[in-house]
Amino acid sequence: MRNRWVIAASVGIAALWFAWVFQAPLFSALSICWKSETLGQWGDTFGALNSLFAGLAAIGVVATLHLQRRSIAEQKSDQARQSFESHFFQLLALLRELRTEIKFKPSAKELIGSDAIAHFSEVMKSEATSGHVGPGSADALASSYRAKVHEKVEASLGAYFRTLFNILRLTSEEKSLSQDDREMYGNLLRAQLSTDDLCLLGFNGLMKESGKLSHYIKEFRLLKYMPAGNVRSIFLLHYGDAALQGRSDS
Repeated sequence: MRNRWVIAASVGIAALWFAWVFQAPLFSALSICWKSETLGQWGDTFGALNSLFAGLAAIGVVATLHLQRRSIAEQKSDQARQSFESHFFQLLALLRELRTEIKFKPSAKELIGSDAIAHFSEVMKSEATSGHVGPGSADALASSYRAKVHEKVEASLGAYFRTLFNILRLTSEEKSLSQDDREMYGNLLRAQLSTDDLCLLGFNGLMKESGKLSHYIKEFRLLKYMPAGNVRSIFLLHYGDAALQGRSDS
């Protein structure tokens, strides 16, 4: 549609230019007396109309610049979105790889990947519900997680959670995403996490060293599918409804 207007305007301007250049033979062919002095005086009466056309032309230039700026902004937004998607899925693949590299050897048998995560999940469930650690104290729970999990397997589990944190930060801060987009990518990430992952994630987020992890846990409702039980009740106490309920729950 925009191209049609440009073509029509170009044709109109060209027609006016040719009419002006060939005005003498044109007036002669129409049997109209052609005198430049008379035509000049008559043309002066169109001064106000000329000003109107000049103003309209200025408005057209401004409108064209606005459309060009919006088009450039949309292109930049699309490029930023494509760059984010590429980075997001690369980090997601890295997260899955790091998960398989988590290792812990509590006895003769070495635990790897999901088995290691399941082991530490059971450790924290026992700690949080045994009565040795007050479930209402975030500091006590964080201290227990630090001693029982973080310090024992920080090299591999730490890399796993740092990558998870960076995925959350990237998704939260990407300006090209709408809120619905963030929800979608948050759901994609949450789909990668098992119940044992969620258990450790919740206790990890209580440590001061985890920075804004607790904020992202709430923002993306990462604990929504934590099964009912004592641990879910503990997380509900420390994170509130925001982390454990989705839109459909509210």
